[in-house]
Amino acid sequence: MQKKISLNDALCGCQFVVKHLDGRELIVTTQPNDILEPDCIRGIRNEGMPIPDSPGAGGILFIKFQIEFPEDNFLKDESDYKCLEILLGGRPQTGPLPEGENVEEVSLMPYDEHRYEKRGRSGEVYQDDADEEEEEMSGGGGGGGTHNV
Repeated sequence: MQKKISLNDALCGCQFVVKHLDGRELIVTTQPNDILEPDCIRGIRNEGMPIPDSPGAGGILFIKFQIEFPEDNFLKDESDYKCLEILLGGRPQTGPLPEGENVEEVSLMPYDEHRYEKRGRSGEVYQDDADEEEEEMSGGGGGGGTHNV
């Protein structure tokens, strides 16, 4: 079975009810020290399908967890993000960022699967869309480099 839970529940633990095929209701508890990752699977012993030739014995009832992440800008104050970062253990140390003429800072954009699936050419999709987006951002057509990834 699959179960959707919030990121808060995945990190801090939760309780929910599973209606068993035999009519019982199982109260399932996850522990705060057992962090659930997206698409992770946990099992409940003896609550799965019956085991042939073993009266009263059941297999494992598997639950696959889908984690619902919060919407963008779910915290209203910038300082709340800093507090959350601290609560989550801070950021790992990284080396110094490169500097120089051949270094450029870029931003990520959301990926729209439906927009890109219409193109049948794998390597050229990025290049074509980079040209289109550059034209949109600059307000017109003309030049513009493409990047091969």
